[in-house]
Amino acid sequence: MSLRGSVHAFPLETVLQLLADTGKTGRLEVRADERGGTLAMSNGRLVSAWSEDDSGPLALGAIFTIQRGQFEFQSLDRVEGSDLSGELDELLDRAVAERDRVAEIRSIVPDERMRFTLSERAAERAEIRLSADQWRALLAVDGERDVAALARRLGIRRLAALDLLAGLVRAGMIDANPPPPDATARQRRVEAQPINAMGEPVHLRGTTSEFPLETILQLLAHTRKTGRLEVRSDHERSTLGFDDGRLASATSEEESGDLALGATFAIASARFEFVPMDDAPEANLTGSLDELLDRAAETRDRIAVIRGLVPDERARFKLSDRATRQDEIRLTPEEWRALLAINGERDVAAIAERLRMRRLPTMVVLADLIEGGLVDVLAPAFEEPLPAFEEPSAQAVSEAQAAEIQAEAPTEEPLAETPLDREPAPDDRFSAITSVVGPAEPAPPPGVWPPPEPPEPTPEVPPVWDASTPAWEPPTAEPAAPTWEQPAEGGPPWEPPAEEVPSEEAAAEPEAYADPRLAAFGAPPQAQRPEEPEAYAEPEPQPEPEPEPYVDPRLAAFGAPPAEPAAEAPTWTTPAAETISEPEPVAEEPVASDLVVDLGAPVEPAVEAPPSYVPPAEPEKKKSLFGGLFGGGRRSAAAAPAAAAAATPIAGARSRPGQLALFVNELLAGYNSGKYGKGRVDDRMVSLLMRVDEQADPIDRTIPVRNDRLDVAAIDGAGVPERQALPYLATLTRLVYEDAERAFGKDKAKRGFRDTRERLFGKDLALFQAPEVAGRVPKA
Repeated sequence: MSLRGSVHAFPLETVLQLLADTGKTGRLEVRADERGGTLAMSNGRLVSAWSEDDSGPLALGAIFTIQRGQFEFQSLDRVEGSDLSGELDELLDRAVAERDRVAEIRSIVPDERMRFTLSERAAERAEIRLSADQWRALLAVDGERDVAALARRLGIRRLAALDLLAGLVRAGMIDANPPPPDATARQRRVEAQPINAMGEPVHLRGTTSEFPLETILQLLAHTRKTGRLEVRSDHERSTLGFDDGRLASATSEEESGDLALGATFAIASARFEFVPMDDAPEANLTGSLDELLDRAAETRDRIAVIRGLVPDERARFKLSDRATRQDEIRLTPEEWRALLAINGERDVAAIAERLRMRRLPTMVVLADLIEGGLVDVLAPAFEEPLPAFEEPSAQAVSEAQAAEIQAEAPTEEPLAETPLDREPAPDDRFSAITSVVGPAEPAPPPGVWPPPEPPEPTPEVPPVWDASTPAWEPPTAEPAAPTWEQPAEGGPPWEPPAEEVPSEEAAAEPEAYADPRLAAFGAPPQAQRPEEPEAYAEPEPQPEPEPEPYVDPRLAAFGAPPAEPAAEAPTWTTPAAETISEPEPVAEEPVASDLVVDLGAPVEPAVEAPPSYVPPAEPEKKKSLFGGLFGGGRRSAAAAPAAAAAATPIAGARSRPGQLALFVNELLAGYNSGKYGKGRVDDRMVSLLMRVDEQADPIDRTIPVRNDRLDVAAIDGAGVPERQALPYLATLTRLVYEDAERAFGKDKAKRGFRDTRERLFGKDLALFQAPEVAGRVPKA
């Protein structure tokens, strides 16, 4: 759809003149209740016209008789046929004359479904003259045929038959009778009147890519329309108001007046709709249409330059050093405020919100700063889009599959990684041990553990204990128990071995027992475990060898010295029969810190940790009927210690300015702690103080700042008069609170303000009620 509208709102001659001025090529279709037609345009020239059964000048006149209907123009590359010749003005004059003639005919025969009968009115005339066509028409009239049926009977076109019948009615030969109620003649229905989303009628609709906006404005001015022209794209929308053909107002999102009119003309590939109105919109433009169009063109060009400098409103900005090449830099107050708002993260919308300005004026200020070399444009803060997927060719797919198969070829790798395969991570927890005993020797590389060979059978030898030997040597272990072997095929079945009966000599002397699982580790043999307690023979007591110093295997790798031996080695005694001794409790393993203690150093007294802050218990509320009225004194007395405890954080601030500065620092920390939302407030103290300088009264000395926070100690002794410092810091408090309102909302900003105030001051509001502070801080 290029252009669509209502014929009664925009006459066809006006629409054709618009198409001629814009040099269009295409078809203009016109539809009414029972009739319609098409006009063809070629490069702005009217070349042909045709209706249902007519063409050329006759069809042009018939189309121009449509007074109420819809038109729609469709753009084409070229049109076929040409049955009209002449300039547009000549054709329009002929069309108007034909329209008047057809209008007269339709005044005589208003409905083509009417029936015709012979009339006696012709007998009153002195002489009756008829043409051959009129006589044939009289022969075809039978009181049942309508215009279409008579045209078919006579073999002529419908409009010619209508003209012939109208002449007979005018001469009194026939009478035109209303159509019968049950007439079933097919009637063309006009398309429903277009409406917008609000249900309002739309008299004109089109696109600015086909019809420039200035031509549409001239059309509305020429037809003296009253209403609004809505121009919109996917991301922008503007409204132009007309009052009796005069362009009276312009609004575009946040803008109005000349700036909105220029922004409307800057919208590319927009759609427009004209909605008629009884009352004109409120005016905000002055001047004639030509003057307004000239001013709109200038603003449109300026916006184009701005969008060339700031192509994306999501772009960010940073301060630039290009301005250092200039001899002098001059800034307006708006430009200075914009520089303060630029932090490398904010886009156009964020800076506009920061400055409390509309979006388009903000872009104008930013464009001036960019042109002046003070600001550079950064890319928007979003990831680059992924490259478009391109389907690989068959050859590329085969090569990729071959490479994938080669990459997936099996390689000789261990099935699973064991702890011995990984290099140990450095551990500095034993650095204190290393400083005393030296670095630990590296552990030998792990070897492959061979399965133990079965020991050779040896004669049973009782254990020999010799106190003179420095180290204990274990005797040879007894042979391992027989193992089961698969018998040869066809051999005798397996039978369990016969139980050995010890001899009297063996029973008299206990046999040394060595567990084969412990023999590889050099464990001493133990006395043979008796089958029954009664058969157990006590061995002769042997002197206990001197035990070797005990070394914890976990600390041996770090070179830890062995533990000191006990003063006296315990002598082994035979346990009492039928008694099983309980194992001694394992001594607590030494920790690393115990191994580096210097026993000769004097012991320093332990430093007592300061007691942690315990919030005072909330006094129990009175539950009696009159607790709320008469228990107030007790609650006040109980709340006094709590208030005093809550006021302890400001003990470091001696003066009232210092206390208020401390409150500002704590307020910023509270807002940015995440307790009140995901947003953040600007906590750059230098930037905040620059904003305060624009609003507060000047002070004699600068407020000291340390680590991007107010220096409370320096403020206490800075010498800034209290009458100057208190209003200045109160204004700073209000700015922080207003930033929190924009970041979290009024409720959360107020709650954060109250939480910080009660935490620092408790119920004492004397500072906030001071004359220098009360009128400047928020009443939260």
